[in-house]
Amino acid sequence: MSKKRSLFVQSMTAIEASFTLGYDKHSAKRQSGQPDHSWRVYSFSGKANLLDTAHNLCEYIKEHHPEVDKVRSIRPEYCQAWLDSKAKGGCSLNTIETYKSNLVKLSRVINHHFGAHTNFETKVNAELIPDRTSPREFALTSDEIQRVKDSIVRPCHSSNFFIFSTYTCCRVNSVESIQKRHITLGNDGQTVTVFFEKDKGGRNREITVTDKEFYSFCRSLISGKADTDSLFGNIKKGSADKWLNRNLRRLGITIPSEKTVGGKAVQKSGNHSVRKASIQAYYNKQYQHYIDKGYSPDKADRTAKNDCCIRLGHGSAEKRVDIVNIYLGAKS
Repeated sequence: MSKKRSLFVQSMTAIEASFTLGYDKHSAKRQSGQPDHSWRVYSFSGKANLLDTAHNLCEYIKEHHPEVDKVRSIRPEYCQAWLDSKAKGGCSLNTIETYKSNLVKLSRVINHHFGAHTNFETKVNAELIPDRTSPREFALTSDEIQRVKDSIVRPCHSSNFFIFSTYTCCRVNSVESIQKRHITLGNDGQTVTVFFEKDKGGRNREITVTDKEFYSFCRSLISGKADTDSLFGNIKKGSADKWLNRNLRRLGITIPSEKTVGGKAVQKSGNHSVRKASIQAYYNKQYQHYIDKGYSPDKADRTAKNDCCIRLGHGSAEKRVDIVNIYLGAKS
């Protein structure tokens, strides 16, 4: 009789079988009437993270529920207990959120490979986490953004993308695909239209920014480039993030200790914090615009939020108002 495979080996088999390089993660998102691809694992890093989560979870179940010998028998309360144990053990909020997402993915992978019906959905019990502060919760302030801009001595592709993102609220994922042909300068000397080709979810979209300084910046940025030339020299999103994090560290831009749960200063990080700051500034501008047009405060708020949703690339605020509120509610 062959030896039974451990829970982790079963999980690893499912993960390896779901590993599919070459698929576009966003274009593979489920559309009406199309197959569900949410079980696919698209990258080496994604596979490694999933294997780490599976190993941790399976070791916990092996110790606390030794009677479980098949992954299809793992119950959601076992997953919740494991996640809570990680929170109590000192993991950061960021790590717990990552584990939570990985559990959902692991469940989909197992269900697809074994034809099972597991559900590894959990919730994050923040009160169990010693330090609940995550840099992703915070936006940069307008003063901090200006400090970074003022500190730029020798402009580079990463610093150009940073400035570009402060006006457009674009995702760092877009940095690799923006070309000269995606920028249209208006004849008024202040209007710039930016076209995002195959943005998140494979959707095309465009935004219009009306600002004289941004107009001048873009005119300089596209000068001498061919239509298909990269606007930012083919830099990768990781390079853009590293540049910003390095400069935030150099300038000492942190989340003040009095704003953190653990009572310690935490460095702000990532171009996502720029996206949040930029959309907050855009909301304030749009809200005041509608107030000046005679809108009631409630209507001005709803219309400005809808504008923000479109600027972020999330469609209508009626459907994604929860996302807009997260961005606008980000602390600084």
